[in-house]
Amino acid sequence: MFAMKYRTPALSLICGALMIGCAAAPLYRVDEEASPSESGFDVIDKRDEAQKKPEVMSYLGSSCWYGIFRLGDDQIVPSRLALLTKGLRERLGRQLQGKKVIVSRFEIFNNTALSSISTYGLLGVGSGSGCESAFAPEKNPRNLPAIVVNVDLDIDGRRIRDKIVQIEPVGDDRISGPIVTERVKRAMVASIRRIVDLASP
Repeated sequence: MFAMKYRTPALSLICGALMIGCAAAPLYRVDEEASPSESGFDVIDKRDEAQKKPEVMSYLGSSCWYGIFRLGDDQIVPSRLALLTKGLRERLGRQLQGKKVIVSRFEIFNNTALSSISTYGLLGVGSGSGCESAFAPEKNPRNLPAIVVNVDLDIDGRRIRDKIVQIEPVGDDRISGPIVTERVKRAMVASIRRIVDLASP
């Protein structure tokens, strides 16, 4: 009985890991592709290359990264920077004329909350292991499956650094089902809204 309880999630994770590692990595359409238009400000991408690539963060059940996937740039349609540019242009276009928006981090994790090892207070969450980027105890105390977005930007000399956690809709279909697809969409909308709100005068 105990073994059967964990068999399906384990198989789902393995299948998901194989998909992330190849061209079949799932796509998440957030919005219709918008026609390019002049924004009036420069968006400068200074993210490191690792942030831009899909990755299975760990295959080890003993790791706090187990069951966590980084979403690559090509998985979000339109791209996260295109969505950011659109959101800033629509809300702050005039204020940002001739300014610079420097993006140091816009990293997205799908935390499936698969492993009991990855619960808060166990094996390194918040201890400098790095996996704290995919957790948010204060925003997700029950450690439910969530999309976690880490942002670090400089907008005209004003630093904006935050973590956005999207839990709704509650459910678990790993990496490509309708629940996580909707969760990714809501996470992107919430992230852009949060950045714009923090950048507003």
